[in-house]
Amino acid sequence: MATSDYETPNQTALVIYWPMNIAANTSLWLSCNGPLEIKSVGVTERLLVQSSSPILINTKSCIDIVPPLTSGFVKGWHKLPDELKLQVLEHNVLVSGLIGGSAQPDQVKEKHLFPYLRMTPEIAALAKEIFYTKNAFAINRTSGFPHSPFGLDDGPCYLSYPKRPLSDQLRFVTFATSMHQADFDLLARLANGEFGFRNLQHVTILYNIYRLLYSLPSLRMPYEGDLAGLLHIDVRFRAQGTLVSRRDVLFRERSERELYFAERIEKFLKSRIVFGVETGAGESGRHLSEGRCA
Repeated sequence: MATSDYETPNQTALVIYWPMNIAANTSLWLSCNGPLEIKSVGVTERLLVQSSSPILINTKSCIDIVPPLTSGFVKGWHKLPDELKLQVLEHNVLVSGLIGGSAQPDQVKEKHLFPYLRMTPEIAALAKEIFYTKNAFAINRTSGFPHSPFGLDDGPCYLSYPKRPLSDQLRFVTFATSMHQADFDLLARLANGEFGFRNLQHVTILYNIYRLLYSLPSLRMPYEGDLAGLLHIDVRFRAQGTLVSRRDVLFRERSERELYFAERIEKFLKSRIVFGVETGAGESGRHLSEGRCA
């Protein structure tokens, strides 16, 4: 992007060479040597605008602007060193949120990936590689049964995730789990590579400690061995990872007894879910002969 010689009543117009996103409530003079494609984020319809004079963009919502791919741009792109090409694309292709979580996959791809797939083969390949290997993706859990009063599902649950070969391109994933038996089995299969994801670098597992606490057979407080009886397999990820306990349910002060059991459960889960396991050090899903919530 560069500054042109056009002087407008408000400011110097910007010459657009590269797709850009305009924030909501923005007033901006733009100029382009060809037709500009303008689209509101999340809307499929596009507006094509062309003018020999600067164009005033005065938008109340967030919009994407895509200029035509000119021969001058292509020549300039080929002159860039590979490291700079990656930096330029990363600035536009990387997403701040979790794709599949707070950020919807279709909308994210429409904004951050598709414009670059329509450019040169080199740009398309680099953009696709960056998008899938450097963004973080959610592995979503679904169930055919309604939620129980304690926020857990009874019955079978399933994973919603990018299928192969895309799953093998992902490096960073997050899985939000209830940590009941069906979820634990799915985690073991995920760690073993049964769903793909064979090139993961980091796995984040989110769970709510108090929902788990109140889902155990003794309900209002777990008896000794409840967890050991339910979670009778271990989970061993080759990738590095983080086990994150959330404590945002029921919104009240916790008793010392609840805090005590929460700490015991967290310690127990960390002994069952292990990250950074070297190849050949054992697979997930190994049944444990005995175990206690120490």
